[in-house]
Amino acid sequence: MPASRVTVNTWAVEDADGNKLRRRVVAVLHAGEGGGSVDGLLIAKWAEATTDATTGIATFQLYPNDDIDQAGSFYSFTVCDVDPTVVRRYEIPAGAEVDLPDLTEVEPVGFSGYVPNPASGSDGDVLKVASDGTYQLGPISGASVESAETARPLVLGADWCLVADRAIGVNRWADQGRAGIDGHLGGDAPAVVSSGSWSGVRLIGEWQSEVGATWPTLLDATCIGRLLPCQRDPANEWTEMALVTVDESEDLFEPGWVQQADGVHLGLDVRFDGESSERQWVSTGVLDDPHGEHTYRFTMDGTDLTAYVDGVEFESVSVASLPQNTPGTTDTAPFALYAPTAGTTLSVGRKAACTRSFTLLDDIGGSPLHSLNITDAADGDASITTAGETWTAYFGAAMAAPTDKRMLGSANVTFDDAPLVEIGTGDSFTWAFYGRPYGTGVQMASGNFLDDWQFADDSGWLFGSVPAALSLPGLPTWGFSIGAGPEYAVDAGSEQDTDTAYVVVLDRSTDELRLYVDGTLVDTADVTGLGAVTATSVAYLPTGPGAHRWAAMWRRALDADEITYLTNGAGA
Repeated sequence: MPASRVTVNTWAVEDADGNKLRRRVVAVLHAGEGGGSVDGLLIAKWAEATTDATTGIATFQLYPNDDIDQAGSFYSFTVCDVDPTVVRRYEIPAGAEVDLPDLTEVEPVGFSGYVPNPASGSDGDVLKVASDGTYQLGPISGASVESAETARPLVLGADWCLVADRAIGVNRWADQGRAGIDGHLGGDAPAVVSSGSWSGVRLIGEWQSEVGATWPTLLDATCIGRLLPCQRDPANEWTEMALVTVDESEDLFEPGWVQQADGVHLGLDVRFDGESSERQWVSTGVLDDPHGEHTYRFTMDGTDLTAYVDGVEFESVSVASLPQNTPGTTDTAPFALYAPTAGTTLSVGRKAACTRSFTLLDDIGGSPLHSLNITDAADGDASITTAGETWTAYFGAAMAAPTDKRMLGSANVTFDDAPLVEIGTGDSFTWAFYGRPYGTGVQMASGNFLDDWQFADDSGWLFGSVPAALSLPGLPTWGFSIGAGPEYAVDAGSEQDTDTAYVVVLDRSTDELRLYVDGTLVDTADVTGLGAVTATSVAYLPTGPGAHRWAAMWRRALDADEITYLTNGAGA
């Protein structure tokens, strides 16, 4: 039987007069250098909770020590913001609920040895033991440090939360100690990206230009970029380097990475003049390093299609041997590219493509007909002009490499517990995320909004913005909408270009919707007529282009003090 967590209630934290205190308590699992694991899965090393102001007790959900694979493990519980610091150690037995005994001893944390003057270190340094046994300040190595901001949603008892610093591997998060808090990536979503994942600026999200009156007869296209790690359909999941499409099913030109069961392949969908449907090529060979940055070139000389990786021929095949998507009218060599109508959209860097540049030549070895290059972009740009051609970010922006772990790009993180996002007629709710949005897109959402960016006959909620070209009524430029229609909205005005904390509170006690930006109340809406919000589809967050450190939800209305704490005092 799989191991189950135990509800662990701490002793009551009191002052000298017996008054109950509201304090932060940190529970740390001590299980050796490798950490603790249960049923073969690594578990979180620490968790945080806040004592109740009335009882003085903090509550955790923890695995009993006997179920942790490493023998001899135990937990230490530290009460913060008291003098002296209280540290108590316990082994948690199995059972449904455990009340920790009220120990009397106070164990101050200390050590002997040389402690350098803190002024001699740098911001973010930690105390380390040097090879000669002395203590020194220096940068941390081989581990991830969670800042106060990343821990605060958990301290406030979020009902659902993802923290980028707690990600394990590509597609899953560490157990964060609370039912419904785990998440996984779905669809084309990039996973958490670590700091320094690339150098300089890259194009994140989809960028668009228009096809002109001229289109090449022969193909010579080059893309420099990398595929961000994703969870994809192993049967046949495409991530497009570029795209000219008729209806998203029938494509005129689509080079990309193709996920299959044995790894990532190269692929190209292309229609030829005189033919009624596209032909499709997927390489037989698997790419050695799809997540590293490489130069990919595709040529079609009238007879053969050839792909190159970093200047070396990867694979070549005759066009005549390629199957059509929908069998119909066919042509014979020499083949020529089908020319899109002038004004057709040309997209670059869709889904999880992290692109440095794209070039389409007017002939093999010819001159650039369409060109997009990051050297013409700065961090945060939503429009780039390369060689006189203007490209606009449809979903996304030019983005510098993150300096710490982030949930990046269109990270469709699904809620494992769908009822969590269903809101009854009397239910209050709070949504929050911290990070930097890039460009247009929905950052948090639940409901059937994906097809038309409105909720149609269903109800739901979303936070974000939409492309100006859609110009839908009822949606703010950048803000939060809820209801069926949607009917109620609060507007944040404009996106911030730095890390920002956004908090939205649905307060049924006052029938008010409140939006806070970095702790400052910026907009309110009367939601007297808002009924139940029953999402009919799984929820996502964050879905839009952005670099987020955490996202969280509470099935209650956070108060002003909690919002100030959550946003690290900003706006106070």
